[in-house]
Amino acid sequence: MEYGYFTDRVGRSHTELFRALKDFLIDEDSVYVDDEIERVEFKKLLAKLQDDDLLVVQTVVELADSIEELEGIIEQLQEKNITIYSCEEHFLTGDDFARHFKESINLICRYRTQKSSAYIAAHDEGRVGRPKKSKAVASAIQMHKDGYSVEMSALANKISRSTVYRALREEGG
Repeated sequence: MEYGYFTDRVGRSHTELFRALKDFLIDEDSVYVDDEIERVEFKKLLAKLQDDDLLVVQTVVELADSIEELEGIIEQLQEKNITIYSCEEHFLTGDDFARHFKESINLICRYRTQKSSAYIAAHDEGRVGRPKKSKAVASAIQMHKDGYSVEMSALANKISRSTVYRALREEGG
């Protein structure tokens, strides 16, 4: 059997979903709509789904409140051999969507871990944040104290005027 599900939220277009429901010949009685956070209708639909059914959704994001919850729902659907069609996540469409979902989550986790490791290493090496005051900034400050304009001090030291202004502010000058 074929079913549809979506949440009716203000400002969201369901044009592609309605087109898919029509293409799959899903009648109105087989479309479940939630406008509540508790997903009462989705829970009814989950209980009704049988092996080898088709589920057409606007987006899998509407199925759960967290990645962990979504992963559990996707596993439930996979166990029943449900075929999913997601209008917004086309890569999750088909009968092997659980594998694609897990691969995507693993990729995101690896990416975050690598980025986090790189950030920690850069932080430990002192490469994060605004650089410490350089010789050029110190020279520009001294030039300004000696009577040169901010523009001339910046130009002579090959730094921006805003860097000179910031350094002067930090020094109280």
